[in-house]
Amino acid sequence: GIGGAPVERVRALLKAHPTLMGELSYRPGLTEGEGRLAPAWKALLGELPDRFVVGSDTWVNARWDGYEALMADARRWLGDLPPAAARRIAWEN
Repeated sequence: GIGGAPVERVRALLKAHPTLMGELSYRPGLTEGEGRLAPAWKALLGELPDRFVVGSDTWVNARWDGYEALMADARRWLGDLPPAAARRIAWEN
């Protein structure tokens, strides 16, 4: 996530490696204006909802202070997906 691999690269990796999963914390470009999913990411998440999980990336204790906001942001962009895809990514995967 931190490196910000373009969506096309993520798609290619997922297609090449059938058991690879994508974790969606610290993902530059995932969202745009008002925290909505960027169109390319919306298409990929809708195409492969069984291959992604929501992440909070609480890698240091200070990140826990913003946990509620991180989850609110995830709920916002998950709302851009069909309900079945959002459920898979949010907790079923």
